[in-house]
Amino acid sequence: MSWQDSLVSVTYTAPSGKAFTFHYDNGLQRETDLKTATFTFPGKDGAYIQPLGRGGRRFPFSCSFYGADCIKEADAYEEALCESGYGELQYPTGQKYKVVPTGTIKRTDNPIASANTSTVEITFAETITDDKFPATAATSTDAIEAAADSFAESAAQEFADGLKITNVSE
Repeated sequence: MSWQDSLVSVTYTAPSGKAFTFHYDNGLQRETDLKTATFTFPGKDGAYIQPLGRGGRRFPFSCSFYGADCIKEADAYEEALCESGYGELQYPTGQKYKVVPTGTIKRTDNPIASANTSTVEITFAETITDDKFPATAATSTDAIEAAADSFAESAAQEFADGLKITNVSE
């Protein structure tokens, strides 16, 4: 593939490892969420905005497949978008992103007006794939009951130790 061809196409590698190269009709779009917290105070006009970093990125695409096999290619691509797991999006500018297809897959085949063209619209969302983010751990009812029993037993023992009396006046 020449460098001119690579500037008009993007490659998506599905979780199964199958790669799809498609032409994009809507330019290279990228949306980035910024995380912030807003604080307002009584008697003070305006707001204090605290920056909290960057959220996820989204990549909306209108993916076009051309040629005699465009329907089959679009079918295979649509099937790959439905796979579970993380895929990889490779931009023509060289960046690679771990992504998950999100939202609605919109498919357009128009054999009369656009013969040999099939279009699939999808939004990819960048995802975190390492173990460095917080994970929640559900605490079972048995663990909670065991902790409560242990606390009650140690509290009773501490109370009993404080009640050591040797004569009636104590």
